[in-house]
Amino acid sequence: MKKLLFTVCFWLLAATGAGAAIVLENECIARADTNVDELSCTITEPTENNYIIIGGGAFFSSNTNTITVSVPTSVTQAVTHGVATSDARAAIHYKQAGASEGTTVTQDTTASMEQGIWVGEYSGLASSALDVTASEGTDDDITATETTGTTLTTTQADELGVAVWGGNPSTTLPDNRSYTNSYTEENHTSGAGTNDAFLTVATQILTSTGTQESTMSADGTHHWTGVIATFKAEVAGTRRRIGPIIFQ
Repeated sequence: MKKLLFTVCFWLLAATGAGAAIVLENECIARADTNVDELSCTITEPTENNYIIIGGGAFFSSNTNTITVSVPTSVTQAVTHGVATSDARAAIHYKQAGASEGTTVTQDTTASMEQGIWVGEYSGLASSALDVTASEGTDDDITATETTGTTLTTTQADELGVAVWGGNPSTTLPDNRSYTNSYTEENHTSGAGTNDAFLTVATQILTSTGTQESTMSADGTHHWTGVIATFKAEVAGTRRRIGPIIFQ
């Protein structure tokens, strides 16, 4: 009797790797001591495919005025918010760096006003990195604490959270700053008096999914507002093929 031999071959898929390490490669911060409608900050030349994340804050004469970024080109706005009662505004912009990207980042405003800009270059972020955003969502005026608003649930565990606050002190400088929900201060700039705009940035490397929000507290009370955005890590539980395994 002849025997029939069958060969069965299949591949196994194995989960591999958590999110890639998210690293702040370099940063800069600048603040205008006088009313201007353009403000620049210079970083070292960013590496191609890294992300340039820009936090901006200003104190306008009207909340209809906006913050944009003209240099480099092709920058995308993630989130912005202006407060009608106090005219503070904050914004987050971003861009994935191209080859031979320039080192100067220029923020523009539709009115001449004191303002601040922060620029951070991050490695380890996905090619389509922006995930969820939120803004303060209210028009509170002259408060001692300020929220960024609460995002929707992040789509993956490994992400970068960036929170930005911008405004103008009402009673005293925003010293002795603190932040909720494990956010830590990345950078801050403020002037010498209560009429000088300030900008504060806090970040967190996220390791689990969930909504994101941070509330900043500081000395005194302020005309201010907050925004937040999260950016996905380059790799998050991708799969690789192992095998084949053959049975006869």
